Amino acid sequence: MSVDFDTVPDEIVTEHAFDWPPEPLGAGGMAVVYQARDRRLPREVILKKPRTHSNLGDELAPDLRRQLEQRLASEALILAQLQHPSIVTIYEVGRSGDGAPFCVLERVEGRSLGDLLEELEAAEAEDGQPRTRERLELVSNLLAIAEALACAHERSIVHRDVTPYNILLGPRGEATLIDWGIAKDLRTQRLDDELALDEMRPEDAAALAIDRRFATICAGTPPYVSLEQAEGKPAHPSYDIYTFGATLYHVVAGRPPFQLDKLDVFLDDLRQGEPPPPASPQDPELSGIIARAMAPREDRFTANELVRALKEYLTGELVFSHRYSSTGRLVRWVRKRRSTAVALVAVVLAAVFAALTWSAMSERAQRQAREAAEARAEASEALAAAAAREREVAEAEKARAEAEKARAETAAIAADKEREAREAQAAADRADRNSQRYKDLKGIAEAKRRDAETARATATTAASEAEGRATAARAAADQARAEADRARQDAERTKTEAAHSIETAARERDQAVAAANRERDQAVLAAVRERDDAVRDRDDAVAAAAKERDQARRERDEAIADRDRWRQRAERLEDELGGPSGPTEPAPAPEPAPPPP
Repeated sequence: MSVDFDTVPDEIVTEHAFDWPPEPLGAGGMAVVYQARDRRLPREVILKKPRTHSNLGDELAPDLRRQLEQRLASEALILAQLQHPSIVTIYEVGRSGDGAPFCVLERVEGRSLGDLLEELEAAEAEDGQPRTRERLELVSNLLAIAEALACAHERSIVHRDVTPYNILLGPRGEATLIDWGIAKDLRTQRLDDELALDEMRPEDAAALAIDRRFATICAGTPPYVSLEQAEGKPAHPSYDIYTFGATLYHVVAGRPPFQLDKLDVFLDDLRQGEPPPPASPQDPELSGIIARAMAPREDRFTANELVRALKEYLTGELVFSHRYSSTGRLVRWVRKRRSTAVALVAVVLAAVFAALTWSAMSERAQRQAREAAEARAEASEALAAAAAREREVAEAEKARAEAEKARAETAAIAADKEREAREAQAAADRADRNSQRYKDLKGIAEAKRRDAETARATATTAASEAEGRATAARAAADQARAEADRARQDAERTKTEAAHSIETAARERDQAVAAANRERDQAVLAAVRERDDAVRDRDDAVAAAAKERDQARRERDEAIADRDRWRQRAERLEDELGGPSGPTEPAPAPEPAPPPP
């Protein structure tokens, strides 16, 4: 099925239904676009006409003009089959006064992604600071483009030219895929109109584009085009996946995946099959998604798989196409559940702090218990030493008593000897001094006197020695008793201090555990509040986005309904006035002819 503008009925809309601007909005390789105002409805539209002249003002060859008209007709048929918020809407087709066909398209507010990327590159070059956050925000915008491609692929339609300059970003972040001029309906269109980049005639390239390096032609736009598409092979949905991946690479890395100095060099790089370096080495997940989209044809995502991978990446889920290490899974889980992770870390830190505090207090209590045990042992030893000294004192007292007894016995013996000596002296005095008996008795008396003196001296010496030993023993006993008293007092004091230290350590441990529990509870409550706030913010954002999307869809449906009502009204007026051949509305005032395209 194809559209031939030569067979379109005469009732088709003409250029007089619009206010054409004096200058076009832009010109591409195959068409020229104008931003015009629809006179029938209060709206701004885009009018797209095929090119009729080259960049130098020369008329194109008839066969080339015919091919461009057929491209515009194919675009009209394709857009008529697609209904998606991120796909530009076609309103109708028409014909200008010079017979050139044109399409009436939805006017999409916004700027091209390519212009935004150029601004980011200029800002980065000016201050040397990467715009990582801004680039990641653009990745979230491109999810809608991936969904639009999935919608087109479900209807067997391939865009074939997904580049930054064919993606418009609106003021509220909405993304729209435009320029379906080389799109292909795989069910109806012929396969003999493919043209490879390196097979395009130089004169056609010079006529259709100022810079052939970035020209949008039949095979796509370098440097975003895949090898099989550049070689002119039959269209396939994987072409869009590759070009989307190359566009995403440009967004993330700040440069296209391949440099385009010369066309033949670019094609040689593609044929070598060497993949470009990772788009973002710090983000292996996103780099993996881009690499999978730009992989060889048999390994690429489908459009639905691409949408799924991007959603999983943007929502913090595990990307199904990426292999994760244990560390990577943990980092991804923490990134997704930041508040829960903060609460767990707080709980773990509180538990570790409590454990360390308990360990320190336990060690301190054990040390104090050991010191108390050592003090008790020293006190016991001191008590044992005091008891031994008391036993020594008792033995010294006993020895002193025995010495006193021996001295008393010796004194008694000496007294007896002295009495005997006196008795002998008295007997001697009574005896005759010259007699032998007197001498004998006197000798006996002298001997007994000497024995008595010797016994008295021995008794005195023994008594002195015993008294000295007893005095020394009493002094040692007194010192031992004093030391034992001091040791007993030290032991009691150490025991009291140990008990107080144990009580203090237990009290500090209980306070530390209570403080750790309070901090843990506060951290858990804060994490729960943060999680609830995050969930509430996410729900609000989703609800707001859904509301804006529904509002946009309602406005679009209302515009379509208004168009249909106005068309029905015009048909009724024509019927009431007698049809196309009957009276019509007053002819508008003469207007200048539209500028030559």
